Amino acid sequence: MRFLALSHWFAIRAAVRSERTAERELRLAGFDVYLPEQKIERFYRRKRVKVISELCLFPGYLFVQMERDQFRAAKSSRGVVDILPGFPHEPMPMPRRDVEDLRAALAAMKLDDTDEARRHRGETVKTPWLQCGSGYETRRCGSAAASSRARPRRCRRCIRSSACASCWRASAARRQSISMQTR
Repeated sequence: MRFLALSHWFAIRAAVRSERTAERELRLAGFDVYLPEQKIERFYRRKRVKVISELCLFPGYLFVQMERDQFRAAKSSRGVVDILPGFPHEPMPMPRRDVEDLRAALAAMKLDDTDEARRHRGETVKTPWLQCGSGYETRRCGSAAASSRARPRRCRRCIRSSACASCWRASAARRQSISMQTR
């Protein structure tokens, strides 16, 4: 199977934990390289710290845009193990649309696993508290009373705020009506 002279995206397998090294070396060789990364948020209770780290979305793999006659130069770069084959002994290009969709999803924070990304998407966020360890589920507040002057809800144990007062009153009324219905 012969390819056109246009450049295509190919998946490249990198050495173990050498994705960034392979990316750097391929960029120095003049290739257009894409290493998709996602942000992960971890909470360490003993240290009382939230750490945001960037991890490879596909560990051990990255994407390179190149022409067919550049395979040898790409494969000889440091950190590169192999170009993923499609047919026997001949790499198969990836659909350009797949790489574009992946870039769009990462730009829209659809694959990030952080509180900021979840709030951006409008999902429910569980907030871990530093001292008591209990977490309240809070949503992005859309009420008009949610301003910097609104009185926040506070945890009984650690006195930390989690939502505006109007949201807290609404959820308290909802809980009370549910408990009255079950009786």
